[in-house]
Amino acid sequence: MGPFARWLVSFIEGCAFTVASPWLKGRYDRWEERTGALPFPEIVEPVVWFHGVSVGEVQAAWPVAKALRDAGYDGVLAVSAVTRTGMRTAMDLMGGLADLFLAYPWDKRGWVRGFLDRLRPWVYVAFETEMWPTLIWEAKSRGVKLVLANGRVSDRSFRGMMRLRGLYGDLLGCFDAVFPRGSVDGERLLALGVPEGVLREAGDVKADGVWLRRLNADLSGYSFRGDLFVAGSTHPGEEEEVLRAFLLARSAGFGGLRLALVPRHPERAGDCLRLCRDRGLRAELFSEDPSLCGDFEVVVVDRVGVLFSLYGLASAAFVGGSLVPKGGQNVMEPAVWGVPVMFGPHMEDFVEQRDRLLESRLGFEVLSGDEMGERLIELLGLRCRISSCGALFGSGDEMSASRRVASEVLGLLEGSF
Repeated sequence: MGPFARWLVSFIEGCAFTVASPWLKGRYDRWEERTGALPFPEIVEPVVWFHGVSVGEVQAAWPVAKALRDAGYDGVLAVSAVTRTGMRTAMDLMGGLADLFLAYPWDKRGWVRGFLDRLRPWVYVAFETEMWPTLIWEAKSRGVKLVLANGRVSDRSFRGMMRLRGLYGDLLGCFDAVFPRGSVDGERLLALGVPEGVLREAGDVKADGVWLRRLNADLSGYSFRGDLFVAGSTHPGEEEEVLRAFLLARSAGFGGLRLALVPRHPERAGDCLRLCRDRGLRAELFSEDPSLCGDFEVVVVDRVGVLFSLYGLASAAFVGGSLVPKGGQNVMEPAVWGVPVMFGPHMEDFVEQRDRLLESRLGFEVLSGDEMGERLIELLGLRCRISSCGALFGSGDEMSASRRVASEVLGLLEGSF
């Protein structure tokens, strides 16, 4: 893209953010930071800036932050997010690793420039193909080294991005290093315009993050003992199928089975609770019984950050966003506990992980609540939970993908002196 095309894209973005400002200001906190008014003077020492839009991307950033500190980096590490839940997750996971936690600036030229004037990053690391044009171009013009980590391009995203290949090719061409999540993602990023010399070895840093969370997990706060079926990150249209499977299993001799129903969006917990009670089930909200010591048949989770630990209690799991066309959710989270995982046919965003689980016979595709129920009965009967599944995700216990990204960041820092 030429200078005028870049100017036009930034101008349109700036107009859009100006018009949307009243709505954005009511929806998002830390408005001053988002408009470039950072609460500190400009930083003169080396700064590495990690950005993840929300919870999943921040979880991917965590193992890289740890690997960077373990490798000896003692400069400033700033972490930004767009959503409130992303910011809370960043603070929880990286409180002892990062120095600054910031709201990401909206992509308007004046706001971006004000943000960069104060933060003055030496290296910027974006996670999972998070690219805002004005910030990328402005940072590049200032000599900031740019890294894309865990770059992923789903089937749906790829089709849309190819229609705008001129824009995405220009943005991806600004990066000094691009680390794809998997081989398919790498091929798609090359097709979108990443120079071959910039593309690095594939590796899923989010898998490293899952291992870290598993190693640091504490289940001692839960009182529940017994068979628990966990349905995580469910969407409308999936809860009905999950409940059908749950009731089938209970009627087939597993009357002591309990269900943890975790909607993708916690604000839907009330609707899910009513759905359970309409079927005559004793259902409660997790916030009313966080230790799971009550006499429940179904617990509906209405909090963020609980799902992963619940997978640690599970006898079997279903991962949502897959019976409906949402691309699936992170099947690594139950798998790292050795829990057998069911999912629907719509796993476009996690194809390689799905295939590994299918090959290992720890993952099972289901097409309906009836099929899910039959599989659940089989899994409960076999008790097929395994103690270790490290081979499923390569050398995740060695943090290899995260170490590669951290090493690249250190190399770029050395070249900046």
